[in-house]
Amino acid sequence: MFAFTYPAKFTAGTDGRILVEFVDLPRVATDGKDVSEAFAEAMDALGADLSIRLSRREEIPVPSAAKRRQRLVPVPLWIAPKHATKAERIQAALALLGKQITVEVRDAA
Repeated sequence: MFAFTYPAKFTAGTDGRILVEFVDLPRVATDGKDVSEAFAEAMDALGADLSIRLSRREEIPVPSAAKRRQRLVPVPLWIAPKHATKAERIQAALALLGKQITVEVRDAA
């Protein structure tokens, strides 16, 4: 099994809050009172952005490799059911990430 993740920079603000900025998604940023809350907010912001991109049929950027001082934020699982009614959208999104759906039909045992 594999997970889709996007690298993000987590930095402490002057007010003590943790700012999260996604390397491959410059319009996506969020924060939290601590690292745990910032990580949860980052997953939510990432999911919201990708969901909007999918619904608008926009390009989904391919995630880059994480560099030093970056954390990998997973794409939340709630995205799949929300867009599962359109198999071609899922297939197109996976293709942009360099993945494909394969279906195999076998005789019943």
